[in-house]
Amino acid sequence: MCNKVSNHTNQNTHERVSPAMYIRQIGMFSFEESLKIDPNDRLLLVLDSIDFESVVNILDKKRGKGRNDYPHRVMIQCLIGGIVNRSPSISQLIEQLRKNPGFRYLCGIDSSIGIPTESAFSRFIANLTESEALAAMEDVFHQLVTQLSKFLPEYGQTAALDATHLEAFSRGTRKHPSDRDARWGKKKDNNGNWFRWFGYKLHLLVDAKHELPMAFTVTSANENDGEQLIPLMQTFAEKQPEIEVKTLLADSIYDPTKNYQFCLEHRIALVTPLNLRKRKEPEAGFTKDQQPLGTCGHPLTFAGYDNGFLKYRCPAKTGHVKCPFGDFGEMSSFCSDNPYGLTLKYSVRKNPRKFSRIPRHTKKFKRLYSMRTAVERVNSRLKGPLSADKITHRGLGKVKLHIMLALLTMMGSAIGTLTKGRLADIRKLTAMVA
Repeated sequence: MCNKVSNHTNQNTHERVSPAMYIRQIGMFSFEESLKIDPNDRLLLVLDSIDFESVVNILDKKRGKGRNDYPHRVMIQCLIGGIVNRSPSISQLIEQLRKNPGFRYLCGIDSSIGIPTESAFSRFIANLTESEALAAMEDVFHQLVTQLSKFLPEYGQTAALDATHLEAFSRGTRKHPSDRDARWGKKKDNNGNWFRWFGYKLHLLVDAKHELPMAFTVTSANENDGEQLIPLMQTFAEKQPEIEVKTLLADSIYDPTKNYQFCLEHRIALVTPLNLRKRKEPEAGFTKDQQPLGTCGHPLTFAGYDNGFLKYRCPAKTGHVKCPFGDFGEMSSFCSDNPYGLTLKYSVRKNPRKFSRIPRHTKKFKRLYSMRTAVERVNSRLKGPLSADKITHRGLGKVKLHIMLALLTMMGSAIGTLTKGRLADIRKLTAMVA
């Protein structure tokens, strides 16, 4: 069902239409606007944008000459349909297939007799979470990332990273919980209050401008968020060598020195607040945003980035304050005999955590950091309309599959909207099969 991007043609002229033309005609993708589309329309849009051929081939090869009561392609389409129709559990999905003939038809099932049983879905999900099939599903995810990068200007250049909690389909208070991969986690909510949960974490990297996924991983809830930055960025660089991440936005939990060193080596500006950890006050001689203080106690003026160094000047010489020690004229100042005034340089390479490539006290830092909320909005959409937090399976592999299906649905909807631009035709088609 997948149509390659390069194969789209104009029906009137039969000429090839470039992706750039589609972008100019229909603009950027809006997830909220896509939710206004009828679920059956949206399902067709998503399924037509994702190529599951490699996954189906692996599953078919494993089954060999066994019974083919429920084709693997149909089963995958049903699972995607369950996400689109907000029916994340198997029982809810089967109920939707029974009640909605149009939805059933789009999933590839001709009649209610052909609806897979609950046990058939369970076996299929178990097969899909085996290493080879799950790796193929991840490849599908990365293929969609590649497609998005071809349609959206500057996709991936400014990325945002965050983790969100996922509650397991299991009670952690039992001596032997039914989900053996789940663990207890602890974090602060938006109000600064601590809360605990039993389950997992979704670590998500998104494009901060277009608010679409770039990479992800799922871990047990007790894994440290800050430890996930390097492996996630390494995986992304390996899978998407043509996408250059220039700026990475993250909260203060991602400020271990090794993360700064990794980003510095890969020419990525890590924009994250400094975590004071156990200290309540900043280091003497600096503001809380690591802006150095001069002899008079005023913050020094940032004079730019110069060959790996942050350069600062006397604020009196730059006209930002009046020197409290008097007017020394143009030739010198109280703190320096240099006519240029006191000048200090700090090496970013020697201490990238303290002296970040984009200083925390600058307007640029604050402007960029305000874009970090993009990843929070993506997490909210995943947990809301795409039911990513409605986990009804046990085990890390199945939870990862559930999250992946939600992400694929979001990305497929974006690609379908960007490439098709023909929602009226889709409505006509779905009306015929409903």
